[in-house]
Amino acid sequence: MAHLDVSDSIATLILDAEGSVLRRQDWEQIGEAVQTFNAQSELSVLVVTSSKADFCLGADVSDVRFEHANADAGAAFRRMTRAVLETLSSVPKPTIAVLRGGCRGGGCAVATACDIRIGDDTTYFEISAAAMGLVYPLVSTRLLVDVVGPSCAKRLLLEAARVEAHEALRLRLLDELVAPNELELRAMALATRVGGLPAASHRAHKEFVARIAEGRRAEAAETRDVEAAGYSTVDFVAASSRPDAVPGTSGETNA
Repeated sequence: MAHLDVSDSIATLILDAEGSVLRRQDWEQIGEAVQTFNAQSELSVLVVTSSKADFCLGADVSDVRFEHANADAGAAFRRMTRAVLETLSSVPKPTIAVLRGGCRGGGCAVATACDIRIGDDTTYFEISAAAMGLVYPLVSTRLLVDVVGPSCAKRLLLEAARVEAHEALRLRLLDELVAPNELELRAMALATRVGGLPAASHRAHKEFVARIAEGRRAEAAETRDVEAAGYSTVDFVAASSRPDAVPGTSGETNA
């Protein structure tokens, strides 16, 4: 199961799957929750977490076998999970994964589809597709490469070994590592901070990073237009009028 909780402008997608493994229904509910979040302009940030001791231990093996009972059914199941991950990774607003315990297989894909990942000392990652004779999906591999780079991604996929929290931080699977009793507080503080900043800036920055990651590094008319538009927003006018935004009398902003 997966459901969306809302508090002020912060939406929390809570994974509540039995055994912390994802079945078809769980994937579908994740996709529906993300679409609901996208459709509500008053929501500024999405936090993805779990009610269980483990964030997500991947797909339910018996469910995967059932879904792949024939070629057509298997293809449909893979299209569905691929669409969910594409939807999550393309959310124009900030997304934060709060990771406690195991983050394996499909759980790793969900985590790497988010912009920021925070964990604690119990967090670990494992992509064991190769150990089971399977192939980690292309969309999941792309998300992994985007986070850790090609060389590290190959090691994780080829070794199929468990990566503990401090090593995950070094490899950039985690952006931040905190004590277990501080995880939720830190995540909410970050969500409040990020969610309180202008949505248009977040949307543009995520688009720019995606363009660069795709190899489109050159400026284009549309990127110049997006950048220029920022200088006429209400947010910039208000921010640039604050005393701390204009050092001395130079008129230069802190941008």
